[in-house]
Amino acid sequence: MATIRCMSDLPGQPNDAESPESAIWPRVSELLAKSQLLRAATSGGTANVYVYEKNGRKYLVKSFAKHNFFMRWIFGRSTIGNEWRVLKALKEAEIPCVPQGFALLEDNTLIMEFIGGMQLGGKLSDPIKNNIKISFFKELMMLMKKCHLAGFAHGDFRRANILVSEDGRPWVIDWATATYCPPGTSKWHFLRRAINRQQQLSDLYSLVKIIDDYYPELITEEERRASRPNWLLRLGRYLRRTFYRHGIKKWFGRTKHAKLSKQGGAPNA
Repeated sequence: MATIRCMSDLPGQPNDAESPESAIWPRVSELLAKSQLLRAATSGGTANVYVYEKNGRKYLVKSFAKHNFFMRWIFGRSTIGNEWRVLKALKEAEIPCVPQGFALLEDNTLIMEFIGGMQLGGKLSDPIKNNIKISFFKELMMLMKKCHLAGFAHGDFRRANILVSEDGRPWVIDWATATYCPPGTSKWHFLRRAINRQQQLSDLYSLVKIIDDYYPELITEEERRASRPNWLLRLGRYLRRTFYRHGIKKWFGRTKHAKLSKQGGAPNA
């Protein structure tokens, strides 16, 4: 029997049979077979991303179900489980412009709200021509401040995780590495509090760098002084360059190539 956890499992959530929070979801294998692959995993530490349609509504599905056993248990259960818990906490805290999580299936597959729009992407020479107005970045800054005041830290705040929605608003996605340390957290959780604080500083540094590429006049001198690449950000970059790119990612690529070769196919260029 598949393990399914829904948002309606939370105390005080409405038990509406028609709502996504209390919907009956198929087994993961069946769900993925009926879904369209949106983005294939680039390494064992990242999920396959799908779009699933049900009753005329689209859902985003992140899954490690097709990864090997090791990646499914080490990365899948931890990152998918963490994102599920953070999305529930974000909903309870009434933080806007973040996807809503609907269900966790078999501890390795997450169903969440599908947000239409485009990624913020790389640096643009003229954001006005691309309909990215100054109000977008003002709202993005306010969104981050609200998250931080509530005790959230994203931890991987970059352009690829910022969506420009169809109505021009900023949405922050991919909360897999996020931490949550609400006000009043016991001082005995010193490690959790320290990591959360360092992630918040990393978020601020990334936000200032992003906005500075578009509308530098929005950044105050105080914010520039406060934003700096802290030790956690430097460590993350080092691990990404060495352990992740030259270790896990290459190993995952060789495993994927071998699997496709056995099936008589070849990986995409």
